[in-house]
Amino acid sequence: MAENHTYEDHVWMHKDMPSGPSVTWDVTIGISCLAATLLGFVGNSLAFGYFHGKKELAPRLYKYLSSIDIVICLCQIPVIQAFFNGRNPGLFDDKIFCTFWTVVSDISTQFYPMAVLLLSASRTIAIACPFYGIRKGSTSFTTSFTWDCVK
Repeated sequence: MAENHTYEDHVWMHKDMPSGPSVTWDVTIGISCLAATLLGFVGNSLAFGYFHGKKELAPRLYKYLSSIDIVICLCQIPVIQAFFNGRNPGLFDDKIFCTFWTVVSDISTQFYPMAVLLLSASRTIAIACPFYGIRKGSTSFTTSFTWDCVK
């Protein structure tokens, strides 16, 4: 294993920590992350393809959720590589990549709950008012919606 001074200054190696990582746990976590990433990438790619041409609000939100999930899955590749490589930084040694990765990872994990919230709200409205058409950009919803809108 290389010393910390051979990497860029933003990398903090585990040799600087009081105790080193366990190889068994690293491989176990790496395998579980790899399995979840592969399953998530394939499943969300299929979901994105299924919802891609649909114009209604709910399929669009499902499409956004699946695309955000695909980005989150791709963000895990450098982490998995570090687990299998004895926690050497690998791709994280490049400061520009590290900065870009941090921004993409943070933004995608913050957009995900908002998209789930929008999807939940749209599905709740669809259950309460099954004949009400929710459209993107509709202002009549905010002014005339009541829970007894099915007449």
